[in-house]
Amino acid sequence: GTMIMPLFLNWLISSYGWRTSFFIVGIISLVSIIVLAQFLRGNPQNRGQLPDGASEVKREGSYITAIGLSFREAAHTRQLWLFWGVMLSLGFAFFSILVHIVIHATDFDIPVAKAVNVLSVVGGVSLGGRVMVGMAADRIGNKRILVICLILMSAALFWLLTAGELWMLYLFACIFGLGYGAFVVESPMIAELFGMKSHGALMGFAETGVVIGGTIGPILTGYIYDVTNSYQLGFLINGVMVVSGLIMALLIKPITIEREKKINQK
Repeated sequence: GTMIMPLFLNWLISSYGWRTSFFIVGIISLVSIIVLAQFLRGNPQNRGQLPDGASEVKREGSYITAIGLSFREAAHTRQLWLFWGVMLSLGFAFFSILVHIVIHATDFDIPVAKAVNVLSVVGGVSLGGRVMVGMAADRIGNKRILVICLILMSAALFWLLTAGELWMLYLFACIFGLGYGAFVVESPMIAELFGMKSHGALMGFAETGVVIGGTIGPILTGYIYDVTNSYQLGFLINGVMVVSGLIMALLIKPITIEREKKINQK
């Protein structure tokens, strides 16, 4: 979507104007989501299907019994709030770039058609990057991959402060696109930290961080641009936000058994 839609929207807007274009995209989104949702199915275990190698369904103390912390118990841990802060910083920076990178590129007299390609490169690189990030996370751990992705994103944003040519913006897009893979480890890292007992609720809570960051980031970055007529300070703030997310990620430690017992006693 990130790779194809900018190109499609650029053609659509130039042909029909932005109002008609967004109406068309809205219809496409509505229809495709409703149709594709019909193919979703529930938990395979609820349909009598077993994991590979399992010979019987064990009701007590097995994979069917969700283990881990409840939402309330997780809310008393520092790990959840640190992870929420990481997600906020990611949303802040990612959506700021999503909204403003094309406008930033046109400030250097780069044609809109080429400026849109920068955003498409972010999506294109992340397409393969997400697969590689997922595979790497399975091998070296979710936290390590999260840290690496945050380092890449912060490096890309600080590089963007000096990027004034198209090739430099493309290089930014490649590095940022790889760092964008940090979102891949959100779900498995929550499961790793807190178990599966309240995975859905904890995922939803973490996503509120992404949404809040994604709301504040583009607005603040745009406001700074309107006041200063430059993206320098706005992108610097985005870089600092990702660095703060990196620090919070480094501070996340596994929840020990002793700590879990204390939580359960509250």
